[in-house]
Amino acid sequence: MKIIFIGFMGAGKSFFAKRLAERLGIERIGTDELALKKSGRVSIGEIFDKDNEIKFRELEIETAKELREKDNAIIDAGGGVVENKIILDYLRENGIVVFLNSSLEIIEKRLKDDGTRPLFKDKEKYRRLYELRMPLYKEYSDITVGTGGMIFFSPDETEKLLDNIVEKIKNHTDKPKSTKEEKL
Repeated sequence: MKIIFIGFMGAGKSFFAKRLAERLGIERIGTDELALKKSGRVSIGEIFDKDNEIKFRELEIETAKELREKDNAIIDAGGGVVENKIILDYLRENGIVVFLNSSLEIIEKRLKDDGTRPLFKDKEKYRRLYELRMPLYKEYSDITVGTGGMIFFSPDETEKLLDNIVEKIKNHTDKPKSTKEEKL
């Protein structure tokens, strides 16, 4: 099985994906990192500036398609993957989607000095993106875990949130699967 983290930029996807992968002793894969590698550029900002956002989204689709069959991995998906159902369909195959939810207020505090995110440069644009994406994160997720409240996570808080994630995944996987017939 694979675990896919989704959420807005700054919600903690990379942070918690790395820690959960370490805890479980499995591979962590960042979709943004793979898309960047495919691009031949040095940063996502450079892809946006020199190629455009559409090119980046095409690279995300290619990456998701390659990860379709991946097993025993934690996948840290970029914040925009929910805007393209094809990407989510590829990623969620044989996986559980975990939405890391954080308020925009906390995200703004976490990212205030981060100049590496091209979509975070325009305050109005990222606020509109947040409003657009929030219902999509909720729709595509199997599990939601709140990561708000703290700008930076202490080791104790990190462990508590990881415990929460693991427990929710276990509860989700222990649920009996319904069949098409049962749904009809």
